[in-house]
Amino acid sequence: MHGTTLHCAHEQAMNPSALLRALRAAAFVLCSLFHADPVLADACSAPGFAAALAFHVGKNPVSVAVGDFDNDGKPDLTVANSAGVSVLLGRGDGTFQTAITYGAGTYPNSVAVGDFDGDGKLDLAAANNGSTTVSVLLGRGDGSFRAAVDSVAGSAPYALGVGDFDADGKLDLAVACSFPGYVSVLLGNGDGSFQAAIRYEAGAYPDSVVVGDFNGDSKPDIVVANFNSATVSVLLGNGDGTFQAAVHYGVGESPFSVAVGDFNGDGRPDLAVADSAGVSVLLSKGDGTFQAAVNYPVGQARFGRGQL
Repeated sequence: MHGTTLHCAHEQAMNPSALLRALRAAAFVLCSLFHADPVLADACSAPGFAAALAFHVGKNPVSVAVGDFDNDGKPDLTVANSAGVSVLLGRGDGTFQTAITYGAGTYPNSVAVGDFDGDGKLDLAAANNGSTTVSVLLGRGDGSFRAAVDSVAGSAPYALGVGDFDADGKLDLAVACSFPGYVSVLLGNGDGSFQAAIRYEAGAYPDSVVVGDFNGDSKPDIVVANFNSATVSVLLGNGDGTFQAAVHYGVGESPFSVAVGDFNGDGRPDLAVADSAGVSVLLSKGDGTFQAAVNYPVGQARFGRGQL
């Protein structure tokens, strides 16, 4: 996985950035240290977590990704916020150095990690919701990054995913563009730049995107959650950088986050979709199609699946 964004979690299963959305105004990212003992923290209200630690990252933080940006073997954080993308280098003990913020486009709403120029050093990509671009910041390997270079993705880029869609060994981008509702695929040139975007129709207001192999052909596919149409769209990859037309599946109202995992232990990647009232689970049939969604009400949940 080329970096993982950790969204807000339900309060009974809190991820390290569980309160990120709720604390936009305070401009904090919360990080909790996991313990084997069932420790209850006043700030977290979650079993198994120590007291929350707060780190300033700028106003309106909306997306987090993890990577080792200075090659010291310790996980670091990058956070998309209204000022750009902030980088917090990890000390290895669950704490982080003071954030350094790098300019991106207008209102970056999602950040992802990958080696976009093939130099073995992690880079950043941000979807700029207030413009038409994605910004790529090439990493120097010491925890610092070069100035952002923008590529046109489409109208109101909201979220992005990373994969090698044409099997050339160079990372590509899939960008969910909110208006009028499509996915843009930008094939990587291997030097941090990208070819012109190719657009594929999705649902209404796509706001989350994941990449995975959903039909077992070893070719990356794309799934997006569509906030205004209560659907997810599955676009199967042809392996040459192109994709088949989207197939739509109904989920709960106002879906805002989609995640991938094998939830029934059959070796096939399933989908979990967070919506305004709960979680919809779509079990994979293994051929790129999915069973009808089963909805689980969990209250006003905000979650995403990820790992550190």
